[in-house]
Amino acid sequence: MSLILNIGNLVKDENSKDKDNVKNKNILTLASKESDLDDEKVQSKLAKIKAKLMSGKRLSRKEMEFLRQYDNELYMLALKMERLRKTVENQLKSCKSKEEVSIVITRFLSGLNKNDPEFQIKANTINEAAKEFMKTDRYNNLPETTQEAKKQKDNDKDTFTLSKDLKKENEPWIEINEFSYQEMYE
Repeated sequence: MSLILNIGNLVKDENSKDKDNVKNKNILTLASKESDLDDEKVQSKLAKIKAKLMSGKRLSRKEMEFLRQYDNELYMLALKMERLRKTVENQLKSCKSKEEVSIVITRFLSGLNKNDPEFQIKANTINEAAKEFMKTDRYNNLPETTQEAKKQKDNDKDTFTLSKDLKKENEPWIEINEFSYQEMYE
């Protein structure tokens, strides 16, 4: 009788093992579907970020961090394009006229090698940086030509010299008034 009970327990144990195996298989299947879904989401997000990068637009910190985690090669390309963008922006900020801005942009674009596999992304990055700069007040306040910029600079020098001369003329008056004011209260 005890042998029959033991066999019955073994059968129950086997059945429960089978059930556990089925549960484990279901859990593994579910987990792999979730990881596939996550992988699909990652790939989808990577594709969106890559499209944004390829169009020359600036990536956010979150996007850069995402690339760093999931696609190191694309992350390195994004860093390279950010350095290029900063170089272009710094050159544009130092321009004294809109004409000079145009020359700087042309110089950057003409310096690109058309056989470079990154040619298009570099060109898009330069154009996007230029477009963003042209929306700023700094650009809008620039004179049109380099000659106008020189004239404006000369006028600014004259105004500065005149204001220094006026200050010198007024200084004795200020000193006298200050001295008189002090004498009154002493």
